Amino acid sequence: MACLIMTAPTPTAIVKRIRELPQAVTVKVMRARSDYLRAVGNVAGPRPVDAELVWRKPRLAKHYQMWRSPDMARSGVREISRDQFDAMLPDHFYRWYEPIRKRYSKSVLASMRKALEESGDEGMPPEEAHRPGETGEAGEA
Repeated sequence: MACLIMTAPTPTAIVKRIRELPQAVTVKVMRARSDYLRAVGNVAGPRPVDAELVWRKPRLAKHYQMWRSPDMARSGVREISRDQFDAMLPDHFYRWYEPIRKRYSKSVLASMRKALEESGDEGMPPEEAHRPGETGEAGEA
């Protein structure tokens, strides 16, 4: 079994032959409702006491699959499932994930620099010119 995951701002940015594969599933992610602050912890009473305010970003992912009539005269898409999720990682998970993300970013950047040096191209700025945030450092989500 094989899988190909592609991300694009619009479906037309993906080659039509791939989009129209019989098994292809297109997923559209949209806001389920507005982003909001939610109190987590001891929330007894009208005002949370000992509660932590946490941003929530509820999202809805709709999964679609193309269909075609046997005579190939008609086609369309049908919704096959929905998934509700929060786009914000919980703090405890992000604290675990952030060092891995930074290590991966540095590794990819080093790999790109090595490939660029081997090709003899001078298109990438020197490492000293690197600005914070370019490799997924703190401040980016």
